[in-house]
Amino acid sequence: MRLLAVWAAAGVASSVANVAVGAALRAILNLPSNFVNITPPNIIPITLVGVAAAVIVFAVVARVAPDPVRTYTFVVAPLGLIVSWLFDVALYVTRAFPGTTGRGVLALMFLHVTTGVITVLLLRAQGLPKAPASP
Repeated sequence: MRLLAVWAAAGVASSVANVAVGAALRAILNLPSNFVNITPPNIIPITLVGVAAAVIVFAVVARVAPDPVRTYTFVVAPLGLIVSWLFDVALYVTRAFPGTTGRGVLALMFLHVTTGVITVLLLRAQGLPKAPASP
C-alpha cells in the first residue's frame, strides 16, 4: 500500500511538473505546435506509466538488495534514465511523430530527468517502512 501511495504522489507531482516545464520548454525552444509529445493531455499518461515502472523496479530492488535505497538511487535509477533516453533517441531517428525535432527530443529528455528526480526523492523518503526508533 505504501508504494501505491508513493506512485500516486510521484505521478501527480511529476505530471504537474511536466505540464509546467513542458509549456516553458515549448516556448523557450520554439517547438513545433504539431509536436504533441510534451503537451497536455498527452504527457500525463506516459508520465504515470514511467513512474509506475520506476516504483515497480524499486519494489524489486527493495526485496533483493542489501541497501535498496542506495542501490536504487545510485545504480538502478540512473540506468533507467539512460534507457528512457534511448526511446527518445529512437523517436528522433525514426521521426515517429509529426513535428519531431532535436530540440523536441531534448525537451523530452529533460522531462525524464524532472520525473526521475521527483520519483527518486519520494521513493527515498517514503518507499520503505521506517525502522522503529531504538530506545
